[in-house]
Amino acid sequence: MALASAVAERYRALALALTVSYGGNAVQPDRDDDPLIDSEQVRQLLGVEKVDTVHLYLKRTRARIKDNLPIRPQDMPLPDQLFGGRMPAWRRSTITAWISSRPGRGRRGPEK
Repeated sequence: MALASAVAERYRALALALTVSYGGNAVQPDRDDDPLIDSEQVRQLLGVEKVDTVHLYLKRTRARIKDNLPIRPQDMPLPDQLFGGRMPAWRRSTITAWISSRPGRGRRGPEK
């Protein structure tokens, strides 16, 4: 049980760090100027075909956190809020900041 508590605390700390690094704000009730969006709306912003792609991006970020690996620009930010304990939601500003900071498709590292 101590491990689960430690992992949960790490998630909270990283979520706060991601919120700051992506220009987001602490979770507040829905605001018209920066609404919460769901996975389907994130899919549309990313321009990917399947919402499962969004879930895969989030799963990869959570795996990096679990493995104590650093968060990279291409790693999806953790949700700003969970509805029902399972449905992720992000502030639109969190996702747009993340999209603008991501390296391009297939980018492996700095160019030589």
